Amino acid sequence: LAEPLVAKANSPQKKQIALAQAQALMDWLQSFHFPSQIRKSKLENVQIHSSGCGRLVIEWKEENNNSELSWEKNMQAALKKVVAEDLGNMNATELFSSIPETDSEGRGLSNLRSQWKRKCLSK
Repeated sequence: LAEPLVAKANSPQKKQIALAQAQALMDWLQSFHFPSQIRKSKLENVQIHSSGCGRLVIEWKEENNNSELSWEKNMQAALKKVVAEDLGNMNATELFSSIPETDSEGRGLSNLRSQWKRKCLSK
């Protein structure tokens, strides 16, 4: 994941940013994308781990070249959907005041307060 991002970087600082972006993409893939793909696949004992330097290793029992190609295409398609945005200098106080008390799906400050209560009480 890191190689194409680092190749586009034209300064040492941008290369460090590219490595951080690659790590964030790997974290996203491992936390959100791959678990659902593992459940959907028919492969047994799928293991996914980072081998460092922006590389992911996906291993499974069966020897099937089509599966490898399928996982690669699936991962590339998922990464195209990820949009990285620079949110600038964030001010938590201003952001907090912009949260509505509630919305049509029951989210909002009231939901946030109840989550905080549950978290504090569970400790």
